[in-house]
Amino acid sequence: MAASAYDSTSTASSVLLRYLKPKVLRGNGHFICQDNDFRAKFTLEWYPHDMIITIRGTQVSENQGLFGETRNRWSLDGQLVDGRSIRASLFLTQSTFSLPDVRKTLMSFIPSDSVLIGEVLDSPPSEVRYPLVGYHDDAFRIEDDGWTIKTEATEITRNQAKRLQTGWRLTTEGLALRLSHQDATLEQYSEKARQLMHLLSLASGNGITFHRQIVSWTDETNCEIYRQGIRYEPGPGPCVPSFCIQHFLDQTLPTWRSWKQEKRDICRLIIDYLALSGTGYLDTRLINIGQAWEVIATAWGPETQPSCVEKALKDRLKEVWRNWRREHANADKDAHLWERITRAFHWTTALAKIETFANSRDLNLERIGLDIKELKRSRDSVAHAGKMPQDMNDNRSHALSVLRNAQFGLQLALLVDLGYSDFVENDENGLCTYVKIRKLLKQNGQDD
Repeated sequence: MAASAYDSTSTASSVLLRYLKPKVLRGNGHFICQDNDFRAKFTLEWYPHDMIITIRGTQVSENQGLFGETRNRWSLDGQLVDGRSIRASLFLTQSTFSLPDVRKTLMSFIPSDSVLIGEVLDSPPSEVRYPLVGYHDDAFRIEDDGWTIKTEATEITRNQAKRLQTGWRLTTEGLALRLSHQDATLEQYSEKARQLMHLLSLASGNGITFHRQIVSWTDETNCEIYRQGIRYEPGPGPCVPSFCIQHFLDQTLPTWRSWKQEKRDICRLIIDYLALSGTGYLDTRLINIGQAWEVIATAWGPETQPSCVEKALKDRLKEVWRNWRREHANADKDAHLWERITRAFHWTTALAKIETFANSRDLNLERIGLDIKELKRSRDSVAHAGKMPQDMNDNRSHALSVLRNAQFGLQLALLVDLGYSDFVENDENGLCTYVKIRKLLKQNGQDD
């Protein structure tokens, strides 16, 4: 047992060291900033999340007058020692100058936009690979609207990448997304990759992104494009089992294509909110998930109207304010009191919108365990008082339950709109179970 534990620790350490070790490229290039320029040898260090281009030696000291403004944008046009071209837009981040007799100098840049290694051809690519950061589920292969979509292993296996995320809270490349299409442009490839990235983020409950694209035209012609993607923290966890990912994409990609851009944008925003609610302080996570529910209910839910009793009270209060203003013409010129009177009814309006939206998606809130009033109460307390309600602060397990059920309910709402009908991961008394999504809807069906 001791040997096994040692071997496991040794393997984890070797994976971590491989993760931390950058890919190093060297070359010679032309650096330009406005009317200033110079030529120098450089070293490019490529980490999982960052790229740094460094120049050392006399070329820096001889041109040190050019490096006073770190916010100035530089461009690089050069060639790597392996013969590939490199073009980049850069920001100067650090410059260190020594005494003249020591002559040890350093200047480093980071990309301000994209870094292109190799040449981009005018003809459509034959395929593009996107090493995914944050995706560690089962591999898949599907055909969709003329696209061949599949995943394949990278230098670090998906299990090793998952271990880095769960054990060390480090996100690195796991599986690579590989796309091919007969006549799509490079921009169309990127848009397709982003569609898949958002859908996989929803299914896996984990923020998924990519930082580089490997573009191929023939076996001999390819280029690599580096552009920093969004840095996601681990999200709330999966809602679609890994063994259903392929079926999930088969069902949801056609729906995604049919949506208007406005609805896609809302879906992307909600998926981002879900990722943000996965880590951090509990009160911040509650306000993120509460805000997400309000956004989606307002954007996608049916129109709601206040009850007759609430409307009568609101109208009466407004009439009282108007009469008071006639008696005190100089009072409340900025209408602060008026705003507070009218906004007092927003709580019930927002609550009604969320409840109406949940009902319109046929969500079985009791089965899910989602108490919308508790969610709204916690969200409002954090937003207006800067902290959770005292009873939630005293009972963190209850607050966590409100958070997790709200996350799961929101994931289900998106799955329903996307037309997904297969298994979902469900928490039953602390145990992970797999149930058909219709079991969590009001119109209950029978499992196959």
